[in-house]
Amino acid sequence: MSDGYASEYLRLRRARKGRDVAALVESLGHPAWAGTASRFLGQIGARDAVPEVAVLLQADEPHIRMAAVEALGRLEARDPAGSVERLATGDSDQAVRSYALVALAQILGADARGAIRSALDNDPDWRTRRAAAVAIGLVGTREDLQTLAEAGGREPWLRRRRFRQARRQIQRRAPRAAS
Repeated sequence: MSDGYASEYLRLRRARKGRDVAALVESLGHPAWAGTASRFLGQIGARDAVPEVAVLLQADEPHIRMAAVEALGRLEARDPAGSVERLATGDSDQAVRSYALVALAQILGADARGAIRSALDNDPDWRTRRAAAVAIGLVGTREDLQTLAEAGGREPWLRRRRFRQARRQIQRRAPRAAS
């Protein structure tokens, strides 16, 4: 690791610790540091930086888009929710789709169930379907239990853990009504 890299990373960590939003926002303009800076902005709850972070959703580099959706999810930023949903359902990178699904659940709550269920049923990559199970576990209702069971049943046994966890999470949150 070069001295320049280490010193810049330490500067960004100090900015996060000191809640220096301006320094972190400035780093969003540097491709090498945009991902780290956006994650740090999400970690410190810098809601006033949402417009600058949202611009990164259009970045060419997948790791920057991934960091931006992660930050926007933590910030529960409703303004760029449409862009996050487009990434969740149509980004070319599997990891970006996965992060965007969880961020969408954090941003829209139960309103995100449609997009998440669509990914659960239709995404070609098992890792994205697994992320969709995690996301539906965050916001799902008892209505989603059957969908989760069916989606999990289509996966090989070793990949079903997140589906089971999501079902238990929903069941704990919304216990069955007494008969």
